Amino acid sequence: MGGGENDSRFVARPVCEHLARAVGETVTLEVLDDDQIVPIEQATGSTSVVSVNWLGRRTPVHCTASGKVILAFAQVAVRERLLARPLERMTPHTIVDRRELEGQLGAALEAGLARTFQELEMGLNAVAAPVFSAYGQVVAAIDVSGPAHRLREGDRPELVDLTREAAADLSRRLGYRRASSTA
Repeated sequence: MGGGENDSRFVARPVCEHLARAVGETVTLEVLDDDQIVPIEQATGSTSVVSVNWLGRRTPVHCTASGKVILAFAQVAVRERLLARPLERMTPHTIVDRRELEGQLGAALEAGLARTFQELEMGLNAVAAPVFSAYGQVVAAIDVSGPAHRLREGDRPELVDLTREAAADLSRRLGYRRASSTA
């Protein structure tokens, strides 16, 4: 991404910090780099006692919320290339069946959001929403991660809404305008 990545990080920092304060969890801005997910910006919320520094840590696409949402909105060729690779099992909950993963990607495309439930690490859940460039391509994802007991499915719907709103806000700051917008 070159200079664009630095621009994204600069623009994303206040968005990530605001979201982290609002939800009290760790927020990262993550990009697809060389077929892996890499966090390039991080903000930590008040209830996040885990002081994990995710920055620069490379993780597989299929078991991260960011990876799933980026894959869901990626160009077909990118999605096909990544889904053709073996899906490594990171925990007992990692989805390693391509059809099951494709089903989740379809759901992420519908919802504008992807989730993981202890698929990368035991005890860690996450939710992520896509970030779009001015050209309408998915360029990153905003990811909220935290302990599984605080990020259970069906709990904290405001966290899901705030994550989507933060990603939409960052997309607007990067110049993205939805063509179908009636607002």
